[in-house]
Amino acid sequence: MLQEKRIYTDNWLGISFSDLDISLSRTSLATSEFYSCFYKKFFINYSNYDDLPADYLRSKKETSQELLRLLNSGNNVLSYGCGIGTIENFLIKDKNINLYLFDFAKKNTKWIEGKYENVHILDSLNLNRKYNTIYLCQVLYSLKYNECINLLKKLKNYLSVNGQIIIINNSYENLLSQTRKSSIGKLLFNNVKDFIRPLYNIVLSKLIRKEQIQFWGWKRTYKRYQQVLKSAQLKFEYSFIAANQSFIIAKLIL
Repeated sequence: MLQEKRIYTDNWLGISFSDLDISLSRTSLATSEFYSCFYKKFFINYSNYDDLPADYLRSKKETSQELLRLLNSGNNVLSYGCGIGTIENFLIKDKNINLYLFDFAKKNTKWIEGKYENVHILDSLNLNRKYNTIYLCQVLYSLKYNECINLLKKLKNYLSVNGQIIIINNSYENLLSQTRKSSIGKLLFNNVKDFIRPLYNIVLSKLIRKEQIQFWGWKRTYKRYQQVLKSAQLKFEYSFIAANQSFIIAKLIL
């Protein structure tokens, strides 16, 4: 059974990638230039959180509700790779926490910046500030295996002694559960298909003039993320599936 499954997509948040003035790739991950181009289009299409697609908002609301169960009032909480801050916009309304947001594209947080007293937008991380919770929602899926390890090694330096790191990603376990309900033959076919897809995409990209789809990242199993945590010298505490995503909780090894 494959521990990682590649993700490909041609749109995000109602924006078709073929409408962007940038080259797409089935073999290389989206670049910073891609995201810059995407968000330029995004902020033309949308002016505030309420404008976003209803299913996207519903998913982020459900995610925030799961996070609320894992947070305590008064905690220092870091959202690493917060994007436009949709989850955080829900969180801060329902919990008295000090919420810190970090994203490489700081301008993407403009909808939430200055909106709440307890929300702080960071340009960089400071070792003098420790967090009770650091969560990464839909971040690690876009990173290579070794990059996931290196990032978690870095982030654990900002975690308080009894703090937690929460990893939230699309659930490969749900995908596997659905597949297991099918025939053994179909399960074998899907595994073979996943194995040969990269080669197929390389050949296909040579045949078409303009790529229409983008290599987006990976869905990983719990076992694979446990391997990531072990390599980052973090302790796997427990995991669960909610809001059609996997939640993995890890702590420092004391």
